[in-house]
Amino acid sequence: MFTIIDFLDNAEPYDKVGIREAIERDSVEASYVQAMTYVNYMYEHLEEFQLLLKCSKGSRVENFIEEITIQYTKQNALFVKAAYEAGYAKCLPNDIEIHILTHGYITALCECILHDVPYEKAEDYVKNIIKFQHYGWYGVLGLPLK
Repeated sequence: MFTIIDFLDNAEPYDKVGIREAIERDSVEASYVQAMTYVNYMYEHLEEFQLLLKCSKGSRVENFIEEITIQYTKQNALFVKAAYEAGYAKCLPNDIEIHILTHGYITALCECILHDVPYEKAEDYVKNIIKFQHYGWYGVLGLPLK
């Protein structure tokens, strides 16, 4: 079975064409669709994620959010460095900044489960999180808003 961890572990570096295409494709809407894929999965497996996020202290999965963050940070770092090296991004945040911003994103998505947010409300919440993240990253990187 292919998991999100497999995807994140196998993230490939961007070349100049790949980074240009990624930036051109990037949008709040595309990011929302991607985020909702994760959120939908969590709600489809709600009981499991409630146990994982609320009751895992002392178990081997108690650091789930941090482990996902580490993997997702690797992917974000590849994108950020490629965008900077290709001249699209004007600023290059360091690894801990990328990790902290990524952790905020992952945690925000998990808050829906942690606070028992009904799915219908979670959709609106995720839209706002995505807007915040999208425009925040553009600001941090010095990318022109689109």
